[in-house]
Amino acid sequence: MPTLQHLESRHPETLRVLGLRDVIDEPRRVRAKWRRDGVIEALDRYYDLILVYGQRDLFDPIEAYQIPDNVARKMVFVGYLPRNGQHTDPRQLHTRYASRTGSLVVVALGGGGDGDVLLRAFVRGYKQLGPEPPFDAVAVTGPLMSPRKRAAFRSTAQHQLGLTVLEHTPDMPDLIEAADFTVSMGGYNTICELACAGARSLIVPRSKPRREQLLRARLLAQRGVLDYFDDSTPEPSRLMRHISEGLLAARPTVGWGLDFDGLQRVADQLVDRDRTIRRRVPARVAAGR
Repeated sequence: MPTLQHLESRHPETLRVLGLRDVIDEPRRVRAKWRRDGVIEALDRYYDLILVYGQRDLFDPIEAYQIPDNVARKMVFVGYLPRNGQHTDPRQLHTRYASRTGSLVVVALGGGGDGDVLLRAFVRGYKQLGPEPPFDAVAVTGPLMSPRKRAAFRSTAQHQLGLTVLEHTPDMPDLIEAADFTVSMGGYNTICELACAGARSLIVPRSKPRREQLLRARLLAQRGVLDYFDDSTPEPSRLMRHISEGLLAARPTVGWGLDFDGLQRVADQLVDRDRTIRRRVPARVAAGR
């Protein structure tokens, strides 16, 4: 807050922009927290522009969070931000990781701080498929998984045919495009990667401390572009059964029918608002003298 106050008083020419994800949390929780923390007042006073990285026809935070008109006027829905690969040909990745079976399942855990529950269920289920599982799998733990847990999963993978465990890959969008099926927790960036690839997807979202992932998964499932589990700790055999069925399902269209012109709209908004701010600076300065 001190930084915003400083910019307001000393640098009125600065364009103050806030970016918001499509879904933040359960509406009643957001409303309560924002009232408690004075968020609406801060948005009204300190920000010139609020960019929402989503679509109002999918989820409307103005209505859900009861945002008043004086703040809603500053909000622009720019659409989703594209997450396309550019490092490695997906066909090469498919060959690298699925040469044994020709079928590749990718487990994406985002940052990985709380992804061990899902990965543990996946590994247990994968072992239940027998000594030669019918598909190959790559699990990307993310950098925030504890080194101890990551080491344990890697040790398991060394003794499990068809399973590869990576901490990170610069080719994540390409790897998702290479996948025949994906399992993930459904954070914003992962959802954008999945949609841009037109991936077959199962979302196993966390529900604590926020329900953002679960709410987003429900909204997208209603559009028929993915499946999701309500339970963040799925039963391993159920997980494997769903993957096996998903590998046979039709692949959704690339983009999932979502609007991915977000980057261009962000650029357009910043250029337009910057001009507006600069035109009104003399009036602000004069008023402050």
